[in-house]
Amino acid sequence: MNSSLVFHPRPTQHGNRPQPIAFATAKLAILAVWAAVGLAQAAEFHVAPGDSLAGRGNADSPFATLTQARDAARKLPASEPRTIIVHGGEYFDVGLLLEPPDSGLRIEAARGEHPVLYGGQRVTGWEREGEHLWSAPLPPLAVAEAEVKAGLALPRWEPRLLLVNGETRPRARFPAEGKLEHLNRFDVPWMSTTGGGWKRPPTNEELTTLKYKAGDLADWPDLTNAEVTVYHMWDESCVGIASHDAANHILKLASISTKVG
Repeated sequence: MNSSLVFHPRPTQHGNRPQPIAFATAKLAILAVWAAVGLAQAAEFHVAPGDSLAGRGNADSPFATLTQARDAARKLPASEPRTIIVHGGEYFDVGLLLEPPDSGLRIEAARGEHPVLYGGQRVTGWEREGEHLWSAPLPPLAVAEAEVKAGLALPRWEPRLLLVNGETRPRARFPAEGKLEHLNRFDVPWMSTTGGGWKRPPTNEELTTLKYKAGDLADWPDLTNAEVTVYHMWDESCVGIASHDAANHILKLASISTKVG
């Protein structure tokens, strides 16, 4: 098979005459209930966009990050209701690791407000370079080791999504339109799904080697900063590039593609 490239109480009464003692008892009872309800209300921690980390977490002095609010909530008993209220606005570089101590923690938008959370960082200082290009220095990538281990962050910059004025911009691609046909062939009989799939599994070499037609790719200076999308008959794979042999027209893929057709 070939393939192509390219988320109300009421007083107790006796007859028609109220009993003062009974009424007082009922009044004390309802006050106790109100007190119990007050104790059961969730502790609230407010978060709003901002650069200062000096907030106290209340509505008048909110935290600037979800991580601050989570850490404050963790100081309370796990049995006590806790709610993080996120106010409207844009939040950048958002990564929040929730663990067993956070069980029961609610995170919700403030009533009538619309917060937007981005996992990426804000990039500023854009300058024009030539007629078609813009560039900007990348800010320091400050990520916690726990976030990297949990898969919430990468230890290095690998931009895959760019928002400009709230709108996504497409990634640069080659070719600009259409696709390239690769020269890989996997001439092994298909035994049907119930028959076990391929007669033999593909080797690591077959899974990580991609041959292309002469002239399709130039000897680009930094192909390791690119990815290849391989379109199969029913799905696709997106993999990095480990090396480029321009003389023999071979790309070595950085990760194993489990698709061969």
